Amino acid sequence: MYQKFVPTVNDGNAKGVAMNKKAYSYSVLRYVHDVTTGEFVNVGLALYCPDMHYANATCRTSSKRLTTFFPSLDGSLFHSLMRKVQTQFETIHDEVRHQLALRSYASVMELAHSVIPKDDSTLQWAPMGSGLTSDPDATLEQLFERFVMKHEEIGTVHHRNDEASEDNQRSINSEAIARLETELPVGKTSALTHLDKVKAIRDSLATREFNPDDIEQFKRSGRSCCRGYG
Repeated sequence: MYQKFVPTVNDGNAKGVAMNKKAYSYSVLRYVHDVTTGEFVNVGLALYCPDMHYANATCRTSSKRLTTFFPSLDGSLFHSLMRKVQTQFETIHDEVRHQLALRSYASVMELAHSVIPKDDSTLQWAPMGSGLTSDPDATLEQLFERFVMKHEEIGTVHHRNDEASEDNQRSINSEAIARLETELPVGKTSALTHLDKVKAIRDSLATREFNPDDIEQFKRSGRSCCRGYG
């Protein structure tokens, strides 16, 4: 669960815009499921660039990946909490942008702790990072993708298969084969022949329990079918 924290980030490499870049600081928001063990998942990121009158954050709203790690997590409560945090940052964003804020912030940590105080709760801020940016919105998005959503795609693919399997009342194996029907190239084998073979395999998966002989037979059958592709 440990994720290495890289403290300094610079967006872009063009020398021509170097003079337009301003210093910013950021902090990753962690969901700490058990403060004793220290297990956590990154769930948000706050960024502050005072020279550009910018303060904002992006928070994860889905709890699907978290419940994979922590099945006892209350997804509805988590979603409500993240929405509340996001709303507070959106208010601060507008105040700082229009210079209406009643207070100034020395760093992103002071900003972040004004929304979620420093304590032993399940939501905790990671140590501050910093960098230079000419586009804080883009930098916020890049950092969020990097620190929060980096491993989301793999989990999303498995979740889509699970959802489709449940919706279509098929097993996971049958659902995977059904998806292959639309993804695999037909090649030299005709479409009808290909679909018939896939349907036969899918139907057998839904009604049979495998033993080692079955597995070997399917392996040989699969290799024989694959020879028709080119």
